[in-house]
Amino acid sequence: MAVASAVIALFSLAVSGVTLFFTQFRGPQISTAIGPTIEIYYPSDGGLGVYVPATFVNTSPRTGTVHRCGITIFRKSCPDEKFFMDWRFFMKLKPELSYAFDAPAHAIAVVGTSSTTQVLWFTWRCFSTPELIITEGEYVLTFHYWLGADDKPHSDHHEFSIDQPTHAQLAEYKSNNDSTTVNLLLDNRIAANRLLSDAESRSLLDA
Repeated sequence: MAVASAVIALFSLAVSGVTLFFTQFRGPQISTAIGPTIEIYYPSDGGLGVYVPATFVNTSPRTGTVHRCGITIFRKSCPDEKFFMDWRFFMKLKPELSYAFDAPAHAIAVVGTSSTTQVLWFTWRCFSTPELIITEGEYVLTFHYWLGADDKPHSDHHEFSIDQPTHAQLAEYKSNNDSTTVNLLLDNRIAANRLLSDAESRSLLDA
């Protein structure tokens, strides 16, 4: 009986220790969610601009820090031409639905068991080579984020496509030095407004 009681006590102590670790002492556990859309445009002075809404989620009780973010964009048919862009500014949406500078990009503290959201601005600058031109086709966008002193980032992969009308619109904006943005849906999500047949509705929306 004494042995059984000791075993039960040790087991309870182990369970309590594990619970205490995961609820109080586990290091920050930060993940990201971006989108559901991004916006791209050609600045009037050249290059390419990308707005990425990003949410950082910390499931640990301990505060964590996102030290840096970046994106890589490449066309699926040209995987050897990957364009990396570091973050530059945090942006805010004005009432007229255009973006304005909020603050220079800086480390983000994510309090334990909470989340924080920022719209991040990335640019392929006009003096960078080669020129980044978005053409019709399928693309991959990889979102990178650095935690602590990690040498390499955590990376999440997403996809978007440029159809002919979108490419034509972007090309027109570029030729007119018009910095109007174009919205791109990530990961084949359902468009904000789309007429569905009954079969499409059942396939895409029914559990």
